[in-house]
Amino acid sequence: MKSLPYRIAALACLALIAACDGTPQGQGSASKQDTAAPRENPHTSKDDPMKLTMPKDVTPATMIAYSGHGQYFDHLARPIKVDDKLVLTMETSMSGQLAETAAEKLEKKEAALLKEAEAYALSGELKPAYAALLQGAVTSRLLQFADKRQLAQLEWRHRLLMRRYTELTIDPRWVRIYPVRLRDILRFVGPWVIIQPSTDYVERCRADDVPIPPQWSEANPNGWEYHGLLVQNLLQPGDDAHVWTWSDPHDRGGCVFLPRGTSGNGLAGTLCQSASTGKACIWDNLDRNTGAVLGWRNVTLNVNQMQDADMLASNCTGCHRGNNAFLMSPDDPTWAKILRPVNQATVGANFTTNLDAGIARYTMISNQAGWTNPSASQCIGCHERPSVGFGNVPSPMPPACAGGSTSNPSACYN
Repeated sequence: MKSLPYRIAALACLALIAACDGTPQGQGSASKQDTAAPRENPHTSKDDPMKLTMPKDVTPATMIAYSGHGQYFDHLARPIKVDDKLVLTMETSMSGQLAETAAEKLEKKEAALLKEAEAYALSGELKPAYAALLQGAVTSRLLQFADKRQLAQLEWRHRLLMRRYTELTIDPRWVRIYPVRLRDILRFVGPWVIIQPSTDYVERCRADDVPIPPQWSEANPNGWEYHGLLVQNLLQPGDDAHVWTWSDPHDRGGCVFLPRGTSGNGLAGTLCQSASTGKACIWDNLDRNTGAVLGWRNVTLNVNQMQDADMLASNCTGCHRGNNAFLMSPDDPTWAKILRPVNQATVGANFTTNLDAGIARYTMISNQAGWTNPSASQCIGCHERPSVGFGNVPSPMPPACAGGSTSNPSACYN
């Protein structure tokens, strides 16, 4: 059994920790009344003031009683390991206690949205950190309707838990894991999370299940996979065209990124297509605000800063037409790595240039007139000849990858 001086020192240390970290025992400075008549510690025994006792009303929301210097303790001064799972448990318990009070003040639509967000956070579909953060957003909103007792009991604990996500940045890869209708509630979390800005075009593409790729740079590809140079560059014959792909971890389809030229100052287009909806989106590395070429060497490119199909001056559907949006030469060895990979892991489990059954032709997302994929004519091969009449379009078309047969173009694509 620990000696009395040791126990007194331990309690004094906990009191100091609480005072330093903003737990209720340390809120503000002592008033004259407090000095004259110290308040009784509700967590100690009347028979032995040095003995901590467990309150009868402890819930998962209030399991943390003391904190400080990065350490957390329960009501018996035992250390608690705080991880994402525990944060989710505590935040869920808090929102449960706050729900009844808030129900009388919340509009029905917002109440339903918060319930949906909580269900999604608890579904097991999200990584623990993002589930906890989403549940924290629900609690943050409900706290705005809390009574004084609830605020005193829960608000400091909520702030303490949310500090775990200080300056956490959800980049474009992860922003999209929250459905559009739920992402807005993250604004209630507070200053602990930064959501990358998004454009209207990106949101429309996301709503149609088009993969939205992460930012890219040569030094940090961020999940993009490099496959080498094209042997036959359709757009600029004889010039370099580097082929990168990105596979969405949740949705079938894929993105292709094509930085061109040797200097790194040239154009670099990004094209993404959903296999489930047949919708496609396109961006070029032109600054959204100035139209200047951003280049691609020694820079970081993000679709949020690039011009999209609502803005580009050239009509990309003059070339990108047919059953899928990717203008490819299926016999090119580099394209073959993507279209018919020996190992699917090299492009990602969800990567495909095909469209799901029932979708005959892709649709480009664009508000601009004329950005349409015309109906099929006599050219019903793997990919139709572009309307601009490039002299270097590979021949034959359909390509030889189908064994010389024009009747089975599906053999060209994965």
